[in-house]
Amino acid sequence: MPRFLLGITSRLGEGSVLPKLRPQQTASLVFDLPVAGRRCVLYRVAHRAGPGVRPTLAGETGPVAPDPRTITISLGDDADAVVTLAQDKLSVTVPLSCVRQVYHRRDAEAWWFSDDPRLLIRPGMSLDVRWLLCQLELGAHPGPYTPWREIRRIPLGMSLTVDVASLAAQEAPTPLLEDAGGASPAGAATDQVRLDAVAELLDDAMRRACPRRRGVVLFSGGVDSGLIAARAAEMGWKEFVLAHSSRGPRDLETENARQMAAALKLQFRAFEYRPEDAMTHLSEMFDAYTPANDFSMMPTWTLARQLLEAFPEEDVVLDGTGADGVFGGLEKWKQARLLYRVPAVARKTAGWVYRAGRLWARPGRAENVLRIVRRCALWPFPAFRVVLNPLGEIAYHAPRGVRREVAQALLNWLDRVAAGSPPAARPKFVALVSGTWRSSEKAAAALDNAGVAQSFPFHDPKLLAFALREVTTWPAHLREGKGSLKQLLTRSVPAALVYRPKSGLSVLPVPTFGQPGFLRAFAEVLETSAGPFEGLIDRRFVRGLFEALERRQGLAWFTYEFVWALVFAHHWITRIQQHATAA
Repeated sequence: MPRFLLGITSRLGEGSVLPKLRPQQTASLVFDLPVAGRRCVLYRVAHRAGPGVRPTLAGETGPVAPDPRTITISLGDDADAVVTLAQDKLSVTVPLSCVRQVYHRRDAEAWWFSDDPRLLIRPGMSLDVRWLLCQLELGAHPGPYTPWREIRRIPLGMSLTVDVASLAAQEAPTPLLEDAGGASPAGAATDQVRLDAVAELLDDAMRRACPRRRGVVLFSGGVDSGLIAARAAEMGWKEFVLAHSSRGPRDLETENARQMAAALKLQFRAFEYRPEDAMTHLSEMFDAYTPANDFSMMPTWTLARQLLEAFPEEDVVLDGTGADGVFGGLEKWKQARLLYRVPAVARKTAGWVYRAGRLWARPGRAENVLRIVRRCALWPFPAFRVVLNPLGEIAYHAPRGVRREVAQALLNWLDRVAAGSPPAARPKFVALVSGTWRSSEKAAAALDNAGVAQSFPFHDPKLLAFALREVTTWPAHLREGKGSLKQLLTRSVPAALVYRPKSGLSVLPVPTFGQPGFLRAFAEVLETSAGPFEGLIDRRFVRGLFEALERRQGLAWFTYEFVWALVFAHHWITRIQQHATAA
């Protein structure tokens, strides 16, 4: 999907106000309008001359709307950001369902908005340590933070409105629980009615995403992708292909996925992931339009490239990412509530044991338990839900007060977007940031860069509104652990294929992180004396991790997540800054 660049500037009558584009980027004008003595411009910026969705104007297909006083533009599908220009006020809305960030920069006499921060960067901008901490330690970037202090972000569920004449701006939460349609069974008494409602909403989302009734499902064989495949089969969509990323002929997940596909009578294709293949795409990943701190980006990126070669460009790729936050997560919230009742001194002591015992290099049950405790010792409730790794104050050191400031930003956001929602829904808002949005944006970046059109049915606004309003009040066997989705899936496939342990779409970390290509990228981080994370990371500790990867020593899972977050962000930021300086 193409990126967008939206600007309010006072330079009436001048030529193009576009920044210098990156290699392979092209820009086309959507509109250029005089408003309140200023100039409002919107550009569509494509990564390459490939497939993509053009921003559309309400009731108009040309570059300029007939009435410039009222324009509504969807920057993608129903789940994406929306721009509204009415009564000399310009609003950019980022719904909870959005999978892309929207950034903005305020200049002396201009406002600029884009979903690609590379289009907003200027030489001399200062790095924001709050974002750097989020990148290393959290599973998401809450609040308005970006790598640069001069560029901010519109958080999920918020809208920023700018008065075009004065350039004064105001941020407000978007409407939350909109009507989910006739499928909503408020107060339904039976499980069957509840599950029928979920099926109807999911079917509706898929029909709108795939009007041609054909496409590809990113198919792990788990509950989320399995249910999307099952609904396609139930609707008679026989031209759907289930594309599976396999870790080789001995991958048990591949065999389970194959059995589920056979039960659904849909075509199944396995694409083998090899660590050396991911290395061929590593440089492309470092040029992504958005940062990622999840190393499953490597198999996702590889699979996106394989899909582009295997299927027609017009086929839509459906991704089941997002179901965890919408239909699960409450049980983890309850567990953490209990953990926070443990005295703080005891939690800090357990966190010290994690550090003293070097458990980051000793995967196992003890590491799993003490990792969670350490995260709760470093962060207040409920910020723990977005914390990814426990290496804070071990591998890197945050300035005093930064964690508290980030946690407060998350709480402020939660209070605003969840206002008026059922109390039981609050955990899901945090889960949307920590899991749903983070994972979906990673997948969107990989598919976008490959030129693959994608859709995330579990991000459908109606389905999301339904889940926040209804699912949180359901019995525990449906509301926790994605119980409703599992029961719905068993209508189509044997229960043994649903109720089983699953590893997810990821990589075998030891051979992947031990690849020469990745080690070279990691070495550049250590060799750079003035990199983005200089002053934060403990160089001696990080070098020890490099040496462990070099000798292919097994590490705890989230230690690999930290390494990826560090290496990726170092190269991503460095490349953006180099381009800005050259421009």
